Amino acid sequence: KLDIAMNFMVSGGADGIVRIWSIRTRELIMQFSEHTKAVAAVSVDVKYPNLVHSTSHDCTVITFDIQR
Repeated sequence: KLDIAMNFMVSGGADGIVRIWSIRTRELIMQFSEHTKAVAAVSVDVKYPNLVHSTSHDCTVITFDIQR
């Protein structure tokens, strides 16, 4: 289970994968590969920081709950 109080960074790749990184250790914590084309944008929800939103060139918008 990811400690949300921990600082993390979110990235999206040309391979369609959204990755969650630890800022402190610079290690990959988890990744999601639901997109079929390049990730266009990612953002952490302002109200609920456990939610990460991503959009892709495949015209999908996906929300990931990183505590699940």
